[in-house]
Amino acid sequence: MKKNSIYELFLGLLLVCVFVLCSFYIILLGAKSYSDMVSGNNIENTYRVAFDYIRNRVNEAKSINDIKVMDNMLIIDNDDYDVVIYHDDYLKEMMVKDYRDTEVLDGEKIVKIDDLKIEIKDNHIYVDINDRKMELVRR
Repeated sequence: MKKNSIYELFLGLLLVCVFVLCSFYIILLGAKSYSDMVSGNNIENTYRVAFDYIRNRVNEAKSINDIKVMDNMLIIDNDDYDVVIYHDDYLKEMMVKDYRDTEVLDGEKIVKIDDLKIEIKDNHIYVDINDRKMELVRR
């Protein structure tokens, strides 16, 4: 009789241990899945912020003639100042009196990006951030 109760106790403890290990494994899988989801959302938010920021700045320009691209920098000529948008580990913006007189680029950080390419062709502004593309039409 004592042998049976020891086996039953051992079997019960074994089942509890298996249950605890399975629960722990499921929690780890859920945490990894959640972490991957948050990381993916952060990347998408980075693109959305960068593209929306550039789109808003371009829409503030009076005409396409006030927008230039020089040395992979987007330059928007306003009446009192020029807005220079460029890449330096971050998408950065700088407001200066005249971009031609500016040698040191020390703008405000907008969002961290790896790469930025900007070009203008036929009233279209093509923006490429980390190989994601956006096309803006400005009339």
